[in-house]
Amino acid sequence: MDDILKNFEKFKFFIEDRVQFSDVDSFDVVHNIKYLYWIESARLEYFDHIGIKMQRNTIKEIFPIMVVSTSISYFLPLFLRNDTVYIVELQRSVIHQ
Repeated sequence: MDDILKNFEKFKFFIEDRVQFSDVDSFDVVHNIKYLYWIESARLEYFDHIGIKMQRNTIKEIFPIMVVSTSISYFLPLFLRNDTVYIVELQRSVIHQ
């Protein structure tokens, strides 16, 4: 984890969050789906960061994008009230016209 934290300056964008009670299961481990929610929040914050304002018609008309697939590799579990969660938006995109 320390290796990841010391390399944050390489990334141009990240958000911070904390594991909340509603994020964990009965073993106090973060639900797998919660990571996808964090990624979605990071994506929307990233768009705002680069000047794409999310409005009702943004995705359908102004800036049509689609998430085709997602994949997550879990290295360590996160627990209730664990350290701050840093979410870095990494992106690979292909544009077809």
